Amino acid sequence: MAEEGEIKKFGKLGRVILDDSNNEVPSQEAYQKRTDMGVTNLKAKAQEYFKETFKPGTQAGFSAVTSLKDTESSTVDDDEKYRKYGTFDGVFIRVCVSIFGVLMFLRMGWMVGNVGFFYSVVVVLISIYVTITTTFSASALATNGKVRGGGPYYLVSRSLGIEIGTTMGLIFAFAQGVAIALNTVGFAETVYDSFNNDSSGDRTYGVTWIALIANIGIFITVLFGVDWINKLNLFMVALIIGAFFSFCIGLGAQDVGYIEGFVHPNAATFSSNFMNPPDADEYVFFVVMGVFFPSVTGVMQGVNISGELKDPGYAIPVGTLSAIVFTTIVYVIILALNASSAPAWSLKKNTAFMIEISVAPWLVQCGIYAASLSTAIGLLVGAPRILLAICKDGLFKQLDYFKYVNARNDPVRGYVLFIILGSLVTLIGKLNAIAPIVTNLYMVVYGIVNYACFAAAFSESPGWRPAFRYFNKWHSLSGAIACIGMMFLVDIASALVVIAVAIALYKVVLERKADLNIGGALDAIAYVEAIDKMWSLDAKSKNHVMNFRPQFLIFENLCEVDTSVPHAVPKTIGLFNRGRGVIVIGKVIIGDFHELAPLPASETAAVEIGYKTKAFRDTLICPDLHSGLLQLMQSSGLGKMRPNTIVFEFSEAWRNSSEETLAIHLDALRCAFHVKMGVMLCRKSHQLMANYDKNTRVEADIDVYWLADDGGFSLLMPHLLHENHQWRRSRIRLFVPKGEAGSHETRLKEVTSLIKSLRVEASINLLDNDPAFPSDELLNALGSDLDEAGFEVHQYLQFVPEIRRNSQSSKVVFISLPKPTPTVSPKNYYLWLSYLTQDLPPTILIHGDQGAVMTSYL
Repeated sequence: MAEEGEIKKFGKLGRVILDDSNNEVPSQEAYQKRTDMGVTNLKAKAQEYFKETFKPGTQAGFSAVTSLKDTESSTVDDDEKYRKYGTFDGVFIRVCVSIFGVLMFLRMGWMVGNVGFFYSVVVVLISIYVTITTTFSASALATNGKVRGGGPYYLVSRSLGIEIGTTMGLIFAFAQGVAIALNTVGFAETVYDSFNNDSSGDRTYGVTWIALIANIGIFITVLFGVDWINKLNLFMVALIIGAFFSFCIGLGAQDVGYIEGFVHPNAATFSSNFMNPPDADEYVFFVVMGVFFPSVTGVMQGVNISGELKDPGYAIPVGTLSAIVFTTIVYVIILALNASSAPAWSLKKNTAFMIEISVAPWLVQCGIYAASLSTAIGLLVGAPRILLAICKDGLFKQLDYFKYVNARNDPVRGYVLFIILGSLVTLIGKLNAIAPIVTNLYMVVYGIVNYACFAAAFSESPGWRPAFRYFNKWHSLSGAIACIGMMFLVDIASALVVIAVAIALYKVVLERKADLNIGGALDAIAYVEAIDKMWSLDAKSKNHVMNFRPQFLIFENLCEVDTSVPHAVPKTIGLFNRGRGVIVIGKVIIGDFHELAPLPASETAAVEIGYKTKAFRDTLICPDLHSGLLQLMQSSGLGKMRPNTIVFEFSEAWRNSSEETLAIHLDALRCAFHVKMGVMLCRKSHQLMANYDKNTRVEADIDVYWLADDGGFSLLMPHLLHENHQWRRSRIRLFVPKGEAGSHETRLKEVTSLIKSLRVEASINLLDNDPAFPSDELLNALGSDLDEAGFEVHQYLQFVPEIRRNSQSSKVVFISLPKPTPTVSPKNYYLWLSYLTQDLPPTILIHGDQGAVMTSYL
């Protein structure tokens, strides 16, 4: 047993403690800072433990030792000092102020006038369905771990992946910049109408100037900081509530006919406005939807400052859902009051109805000012913080300029960027023209948030454990589908433009190949799908000649036999990947497992071996090379994805190699034939791949010497090389022995018919064997007699003169590999192979497992 001191040092049951402390259970901080599974500085501690514990005569149990690499924790502690807002001031008030936007006072009566009370409520409920579904999804995402700054960008990027998260984050930030213009233009319309009674002229010019001045005002306001803005929001809410009650009192206090069409609220008027007015256009419902939806997009205001909330996992769901319920009730009440107080034509014509009928019009105007400006302020606060989070992840180095924050953690440079964006959109000058653009931008964002929640839940990853349980993955998926559908119903043109921009952004982000490891749901889904496909393939797929594809196991140890000449075997095999088979680079590290394990990630990660071709790595620690190679043959791959062909490099240094070293090479071939695996022995692979890149177009001969029937494997591999688009201009020249019986024409006709039936493009050439070659003198010079060489070697050597004569200028040569006899010595076998391929271009000695891999039948 291990000594007591050892147990105290490493923990009970021989467990290496993850912290430097003596606590058996790591602290909460330890788990907050561990986000990426891997092995870091614990390797030395684990090695020390193994050396001390596994001495001769001692026993100890041990468990797997892992650590978690901190990829994101460098700024976590810095973020904590800025977390000072709760559910009410950080989320509820901000969301209420944002939802109670300018449309609350300027377009509610207009909605009733266009589509009636019932369909206006339907518009509100559909919009609320989308936002409340998004809120449920965002709440689930926000409670699945500690949330940092960045709002919905952080939630999506840590759920679906950095690529989709960045795409959504940039669109959302842009949407909020455009929405600034929506609210300041609404504010400007109210101000303009208050001081200009002439409604016959074009007011775009005046509205635009007022909106631009308002943009300057809100920019100055945000410079005072979020603390001051939160206090200002309380005052804004008070003004909005005051304006609402002023309107309600005015409905009873003002005389009938006070303004054109006004009556005191009554059931008859309400009934007449309940359904669509008689002159309503059939498409007006979607126009109303496009105009109204931006008023409920403020549900993300609490999420936007997630990095500054004390407990975002609680504040976001509770604060946001409470605000949605409260504002929905208020909206329905306002619609009902409008519907019962004036005919449809009056409400449709007079967008200022709520202002004019109120007991204190100035108070309603102040409420409009408060609603529009406070929403715009919230948008200007939120958009730069999303951009800041994107910048912190480092995907766009060009945006690093906007990472600057002042002492209050305010992204001032981001404020400048988005107020400029808002001002440019303000130049449109028309509320109804800006609203559909904002709607479709937000729809994309909400759709992605909903899909992120669905994907995370659907992946069934053990890491998906949200504290907020009141969500359903299919509800989230329906919300995502509804968002896409509504985009096209609102405005087809802008929907297509927004989707095209989103796809283009995603492609740009994807090309940048982010190095962040964030454990996205798409990775989890890909894993689940891969496992399902593997099970299905193993259960349903039967081995058949039509389904054969070469799957390679490259013995890296047997490729590095001559350090003076770098091999290019993996790149060479990548040329054959038209077959889309698995490629595994197998490597044996000779040594003691307890000293060398665990292996670094570079020894186990997939690697790119050629243009658009990757290979898996399978690295073993074994006491000797021979055992390791046998283990690789038996254990590499999984299910139907097991290699069926071994590949390694011909040793140019074979003359100086020991008999034991060459015996390992020879035994690898024998074992491959024994377990029914094909063999490819490459010679001069570095010459084949010299100056080879994705722009290379090969116009040369591919010579194939098919000297033994191996089921067609020796013909299939040259065919796959020819199918590579970079080799399509090359020519396959097939050489086969003439045989003993029959005329030249008969044999040629037979082979031509066979090749045609196998559907391979190749010219046919017959080889005449030289019975006098090799002579006894040559065999003696090669160090062997005929009996040891075997019939196959002797037969192949008969064609050496013609092979050298035909293939001196070819690009690559394939020659059937003679099987080694049981008695042949490694030195002699390598001697014969060397002579067989001497003075030739890059050559691949090839032999299948003699099972059919090509057929002429369907």
